Amino acid sequence: YHLLLYVARRVDTHYLHFGLFCTLIAIYSFSRSYSIYSMAADSALITRLENLSISLLIPLFYSFLQTYLYPGARFGRLLVSVLAVHFSFSALFLVIPFTHFAWIAVPWKYLALATSALYSPYYIIRSVRKRARDARLLAAGLCIFLAFTLFDLIRDATGIFAMELLFPYAFFGFVLAVAGMLALRLIQVFNEKDALNAELENSNVA
Repeated sequence: YHLLLYVARRVDTHYLHFGLFCTLIAIYSFSRSYSIYSMAADSALITRLENLSISLLIPLFYSFLQTYLYPGARFGRLLVSVLAVHFSFSALFLVIPFTHFAWIAVPWKYLALATSALYSPYYIIRSVRKRARDARLLAAGLCIFLAFTLFDLIRDATGIFAMELLFPYAFFGFVLAVAGMLALRLIQVFNEKDALNAELENSNVA
């Protein structure tokens, strides 16, 4: 859906990044299911696909945030550095021999954790302070998502009680919230266009 919106509105590159982000979520989920083994029996290929798709999620999400919150602005040096490191790991997952995957997977997990825990709050807080559009909504959604994730981590570490993980539901809810925000933004754009057309028609009549 969002990829089609990008085809229709090439100027809004955030549709492209979010569409690719959602596509990779679907690919990662499929690679973790039993259904994929009916199509491919090579476990090494499946593991490569799983790691490649999940490693691309973080840089694509930051690309979406940048192009949505700051349309037309250049990427900052810090963000470019973060994206370059993550894309480098994705490239390694694509070409490195399967027997050496552990050498890349472990450092990438620590990098992903550090990026999510440190850079994400910094980026969102900075966007709120700069009063970027919808930054407060994104900040609220991210706080809720991180709270559920932290709850799962604490519960697993302490073993206080057993229950189903909340992370998948929190992540799904966050993605749906972002999709809804994009839909509302698109409606707003069309409403502004209709209002402008009506104003031009009234001025021509006058």
